[in-house]
Amino acid sequence: MSASEAEKKVEQENEVPKGGELLFCGATCWDIVGRRKGPAEGNLVSPSRLRPLVGIDIRYVASGCASCHCVALDVEGRCYTWGRQLGHGDTIQRDRPTVVSELSKYKIVQAGAGRSHTVVVTDDGNSLAFGWNKHGQLGSGSAKTGMVSAVYILRVTFVCSM
Repeated sequence: MSASEAEKKVEQENEVPKGGELLFCGATCWDIVGRRKGPAEGNLVSPSRLRPLVGIDIRYVASGCASCHCVALDVEGRCYTWGRQLGHGDTIQRDRPTVVSELSKYKIVQAGAGRSHTVVVTDDGNSLAFGWNKHGQLGSGSAKTGMVSAVYILRVTFVCSM
């Protein structure tokens, strides 16, 4: 194998998204760790598998310290959410990771989870927001109180959870 072929092979390997198994530990309040039983079960004191995501290569996870939900992205670009304000067009609490179907036409590569809203970034650099918008945190140009089911396209290229 020539040097240029070896270099090309390394580039191709780097292009393949890598993922892994998702493990959780810590508090179980609000079912944010994706378990059916809440606080009565106590904290997870050691890393534990989240059954609904076993066998799925997870690439990215977002959940802020004040978040009431979690977001996980797989290597295929699917976005899974669980908890509250999830982007499913309703306000139903989901205690199991569920694919956000409205995002299925996008490949999601990054996410940021706010207290009750989420911003995701697509592979082509667009950002989409969904969740609660009481203070205008979705960037839609208004501060409409309540759950917003639509996904708003924003003009940012990086998001993080605080």
